[in-house]
Amino acid sequence: MPAKSTAETIGKFGKWVVQCDAVKKPADGSPPPKRACAMVQVALNAKNKKIGLTLILARLKQGKETATMMRIMAPISVYLPTGVALEVDGAAAGRVPFTRCLPQTCMAFAQVRKETLAKMKKGKKGKFLIYEAPGIGIPIDLDLTGFSSALKSLDKAQ
Repeated sequence: MPAKSTAETIGKFGKWVVQCDAVKKPADGSPPPKRACAMVQVALNAKNKKIGLTLILARLKQGKETATMMRIMAPISVYLPTGVALEVDGAAAGRVPFTRCLPQTCMAFAQVRKETLAKMKKGKKGKFLIYEAPGIGIPIDLDLTGFSSALKSLDKAQ
């Protein structure tokens, strides 16, 4: 039986959901953050609803700066060398490399550049491309409605 999620939903903003979960005490005994929060969207291919991905964005404080980290969970059958391509309003916005595969999913992980984050805040539509072979991309639409509000909520929740 799968473990029950303890994540608390903080808010919904379009298709974005901001969630927080309690953090376990680190093994080294240092004080943990109160909770870990992220904004999440599950997106599906328009032609084949069995193909999709989950996008998770989290904010991490690094000194005086705040870094935005992106994790994309994609099907295990993806072509790994190309990573995941991102477009915002029809223009290329970046590519996220796959970092590992688990039995149920492959993960792409990267820090979001400030330029890409700005495009996502202003954009209406995003599109991820995962590949099943070189040059054979599968488009997965991403709804950017509510993105800025979700990001603000994420910052307040942490």
